[in-house]
Amino acid sequence: MDTTLLNEILVNNIRKICKNKKVPISQLEIDLGFSPGLISRWSRTKTSPAFDKIVAVMEYLGVTYEELTSNDKAKTVNFPSGSRNQKQSLQNNIYETLLKNTKDGNMMWNSTGDKLPENISLTDDLFTDWYQYDMHKYYFTLFKQSIMVLIIEYNTRTCYMYNALYTIHYQLDGSTELVLEQDRRLTDLLHYIDADDYHDLCEHYKKYFSQSYVNHDYTNESKFKKI
Repeated sequence: MDTTLLNEILVNNIRKICKNKKVPISQLEIDLGFSPGLISRWSRTKTSPAFDKIVAVMEYLGVTYEELTSNDKAKTVNFPSGSRNQKQSLQNNIYETLLKNTKDGNMMWNSTGDKLPENISLTDDLFTDWYQYDMHKYYFTLFKQSIMVLIIEYNTRTCYMYNALYTIHYQLDGSTELVLEQDRRLTDLLHYIDADDYHDLCEHYKKYFSQSYVNHDYTNESKFKKI
């Protein structure tokens, strides 16, 4: 199993255990002296977290190393245990299905503030980088026997955006599965879910780009494209 997948499993297990123990991850990070959002960033790095930090989490939560690293979600998630290509194909199929049904008006999305099913708290489970971003939004819809959730976190000062598409298996044990992360297609999906939010982000990015250009500050290519 590659390190990136191991890190993803580790972070998902920490989130699940924190939820069960009603301990916010942000509080765990404060109590252990971690930098804000560190645990979330573990899932997006290609190197293993320092073992002393993992031990600190184990002792804080009162769990074993096996509990932090076991891949229990394989028992509840519908993804096949095949090759990376098979998983990628399934992810693409899920995305294309969501996009088509959303564009055609056959799939309605709720947004931040709308009532969620019982025992699901997106704030605690999926928003972890509260200090890195100053805008946090989510959009969710029912998909088969799960909830699909599009997460958007945005930093208005640096114009950096994090997006991810999750499925929450709320009828089973509330476990979450990351379907897509930092994928440019997700901004296309946002355009059809909430055109106003999409255009607000585009306008902010263009304004930031213009100011950076005037200040001779190198800026990467646009994160948004015209639909």
